Amino acid sequence: MPRTGARYFHDMLAALFEAEAIAPIAIQSLSQIHSMLALVRAGIGAALVPEAAMSLHFDDVQFRPVETEPAAPVELFAAWRSDNDNPALAAFLDLLRGDESDAVAALD
Repeated sequence: MPRTGARYFHDMLAALFEAEAIAPIAIQSLSQIHSMLALVRAGIGAALVPEAAMSLHFDDVQFRPVETEPAAPVELFAAWRSDNDNPALAAFLDLLRGDESDAVAALD
């Protein structure tokens, strides 16, 4: 998410990644949720989206809540294609669940 178009969300995600010592290798930024979910549906990665994205009904895209601090004023959901066979997806999901040892093993 570009800092100029959505600074609040950019800063929130940056803080979440920093708190978990996660440094993504590649990040694609889009400001349109439809575009993000279209890329997810096409099998090009995963996305962090607001809860409202669930109402867009993209076939084959799964949503899961992302744990945030209790004071966080928004809810985030991860989205990915149900038949995604990218080996990095399992590690990414393990990080979201807090299973860091599983995530590291999946990346090795």
